[in-house]
Amino acid sequence: MKQISPNLFIKEGHISNIDFSNITSKLAVESGFGALSTFEGIVRDDKIAGEDLKDKEAPKVEALKFQIYEPLFIKWMREWQEKASKKGVVLALAHSYGVVKVGETSYVASVMSKHRKPVLELFASFVDDFKANAPIWKFDIANGKEIYALDRSQTLKHSGLLK
Repeated sequence: MKQISPNLFIKEGHISNIDFSNITSKLAVESGFGALSTFEGIVRDDKIAGEDLKDKEAPKVEALKFQIYEPLFIKWMREWQEKASKKGVVLALAHSYGVVKVGETSYVASVMSKHRKPVLELFASFVDDFKANAPIWKFDIANGKEIYALDRSQTLKHSGLLK
C-alpha cells in the first residue's frame, strides 16, 4: 500500500483488510482511542445495466477496474479529516486502483475516536460522501470487456468536457 497523504492509502489490486486493520489499530492505540469502526467495500457479481443490454441477458460483473485522480482524492480526504478533527475523530481510508475481482475488497474506511458516539455519528455520512464525491471512476469487467459503470457513477462538482 502506498500512502499518498496522512491516513490515505492506495494500492493496485485488492486491499488486504488485515494489513489496513494493522495500520488503523496501531493508530487508534497510539492515539489513546477507545473506538474504532471499519467499513469494507467488496466487489459484487451484479448484472451489468445499460441501454444497449435491454433486450439481452445482461452479463455478470467479473471484476471492477478503478481509476483514481490522486490530487482531488487527497483534497477530498483532507476536507473530511478537517471536519472529523473538529469532532475529535480520525479518519483513514485505503482504495484500490486497477482491477479488483468479485469477492475481493476494493476499499476500507476506518473511523476512530476516544468514544463510540462520534465515530458512529460520522461514519455513515463519510462513506456516503465517499461514494458520491471521491474522484474514483469505476469500470465493470464482464466477458473480457471494460464497460464504464455510468449507472453507478456521480458527476464531480465543477467537472465537464472542454469544448
